[in-house]
Amino acid sequence: MGNIQGAIRGQYKKWTDEQIIDAISKYETLKDLRMSADKPFYFLALKRDLRDYLPVKRTRCMNIVGSALLAKEKAKQEEPVKEKKKPGPKPKVQRVKRTVQVYKTTFENDVKICGRCFQNEPKTPRSVLCKPCQKVYARNQAYERPHTPWNVYQEFCNTVIKHHEKTFEIGIRVDERLQNYLTLVGYAFIFQDPWENIWK
Repeated sequence: MGNIQGAIRGQYKKWTDEQIIDAISKYETLKDLRMSADKPFYFLALKRDLRDYLPVKRTRCMNIVGSALLAKEKAKQEEPVKEKKKPGPKPKVQRVKRTVQVYKTTFENDVKICGRCFQNEPKTPRSVLCKPCQKVYARNQAYERPHTPWNVYQEFCNTVIKHHEKTFEIGIRVDERLQNYLTLVGYAFIFQDPWENIWK
């Protein structure tokens, strides 16, 4: 990102919010950020009131602690459930316990791959996303825009659908056959048109 010495002494306005978010989003914990060369961006994030984009504080066992954990629990309790408007049985969409991010650690043939594009290797051994996906995620998250590119709306990613005696665990995408089935039984509202370019 270049030298930001002096940025905290009043010249920090030359960095945009997006540049600051991009710099701090590379780290999974506050400790990693504070121990890195990008430490000054931590202070810039505080000055710009970008605390929501800082990595969460974790214990040695990588459990979330403090206010981040309370915010996570509150968000889970307030998540809405969409319902059919037509009379009759209403589809129930139950949330599963979600990690801090929508994207999960993913493996293909015992090789760790990006949990968003399912193509590239993550940018670091501890990352879930590859570098191009991390940029899209950070940019869209900063402006509160959706960042999931596949056929499931972001608000319904990582949910469980129970229909009669069947249970379906929905990730960030489903195959065409399952999408057609769920659409036929009243769950068309959880699907979106996939992005033409997942990195834009």
